[in-house]
Amino acid sequence: MVHYHGTPDPGQRGNVVIAFHREPDYQHIDQLRPGDTVTIQDRQCQSFAYKITGRWDLPPAQVTQLAPTTGYDLTLVTCDPWWQDYNRLVWRATLVNPPPDGAAQAAAGAPGAIPTFSH
Repeated sequence: MVHYHGTPDPGQRGNVVIAFHREPDYQHIDQLRPGDTVTIQDRQCQSFAYKITGRWDLPPAQVTQLAPTTGYDLTLVTCDPWWQDYNRLVWRATLVNPPPDGAAQAAAGAPGAIPTFSH
């Protein structure tokens, strides 16, 4: 998994972008749908739950969901179909319990994250 450099850490305001190869652990990730919940864990082992709000299967040149946002968003990107790279599966999710604005600003100075994925 790769946490895109320059995107916020999990739990922070903005668009957290995570890309990953669709390896055997993620063979059936294409079944993840809007309404499902994913949990991202940072380097301090703090977990953040995000609810999937959108899903797209797009050619690589049409992926536009990597831009910054003003919400507490997560964008996941992987290849499709499994073990091939014709298209990209992209999910957008929103943090289930965003922190109060003051807490989010304080967390912005915390060390970076190496997120993991579970669902």
